[in-house]
Amino acid sequence: MGFFGKRPSKEEAMRQAEDIAEGRGLVGKLARAFMGTENAQRLQGGLDAARASQAAASAVAAGVPTTRATVLSVVDTGQMVNHDPVVILTATLPDGSSVQMQILVSKLQIPRKGDTILLMDNPAQPGTFAYAGLA
Repeated sequence: MGFFGKRPSKEEAMRQAEDIAEGRGLVGKLARAFMGTENAQRLQGGLDAARASQAAASAVAAGVPTTRATVLSVVDTGQMVNHDPVVILTATLPDGSSVQMQILVSKLQIPRKGDTILLMDNPAQPGTFAYAGLA
């Protein structure tokens, strides 16, 4: 686990967190027993947001087209992943429709009401959007 050795990579840390959230292995079973079902579900939601954030960052770096949207509201969920908050963001698309999503944002770049953000088609869930950062 790396208590006294070198720090695990981001991939290894995500894998360890997934083991805990899903109750795999001795550490996962013990942690899940102490955390309870509700907190394990919150951990799983945070991990899902982190995965979506990583996928969006990779896609934007690869040149995937994005859509501009205007932020209507940002609500804190109370979840944190690596000291970055998971928030529920509601935004208006250029065609006037609105979209709501749970996302992981950097605490240095939390979008505010009225900000312009970039959204891209979510490759994991066709027909939905993924947050790609501030415009």
